[in-house]
Amino acid sequence: MIWRVLSTALPAGVAAGLLVSLLQFATVRPLIEAAERIEQGLPASAPAEAIAAVPDPGGADRSANRAERQRMLLTLGANVLLGVGFGLFLAGAYLIHGGRVGLLRGFLWGLGGFAVFQLAPALGLPPALPGSPLADVTARQVWWVGTVVASAVGLALVVFSRRNLLRGVGVVIILLPHLIGAPHLGPGVPSPLPPELIFRFILVSLATTGMFWVFLGGLSGWLHSR
Repeated sequence: MIWRVLSTALPAGVAAGLLVSLLQFATVRPLIEAAERIEQGLPASAPAEAIAAVPDPGGADRSANRAERQRMLLTLGANVLLGVGFGLFLAGAYLIHGGRVGLLRGFLWGLGGFAVFQLAPALGLPPALPGSPLADVTARQVWWVGTVVASAVGLALVVFSRRNLLRGVGVVIILLPHLIGAPHLGPGVPSPLPPELIFRFILVSLATTGMFWVFLGGLSGWLHSR
């Protein structure tokens, strides 16, 4: 059983982490860099070297190339670790649920993981760029964890229950965190970032994580069936 879980989660997680890293380097990173330029009072189209030329609070100048390489390596490492972790989660779910998974059902499990861990929390707390005004981090983390747990439990009841009453309870559980409401600063707090940049970042972030989950689910399901 341990070998089956590891042989499913490790290759699928590493592959999914590499894939989402490439997607983020091509699509998400330029938006983050543009937000960082605006946060530092520079034009959004300023070259990357201009960011490094702005001194940090300690007064030391940073090397643009070195900082960029470190950021890419950290992003790659974090994505691979997340891929393996979520791969272990899916492999364990396959064993608990039982039955043959395969490629197609793996895709469906991946969509479920995307709905639970990304889409549902993003409805209340969408992905945020650097410089965005945000509520207290502890309050946001508590709401995020509660939303993930409620979404997982509710989705399981909706999908796997045979009784309509339990399915209805699952829908209520899914909606409960959103009825409570995510923590926000309030309507009067302005953002220095242009709305179109924020909107593009939310769409691109959800699109890349959606591809990550679908790829991870499909590959892990195929490996599990093998």
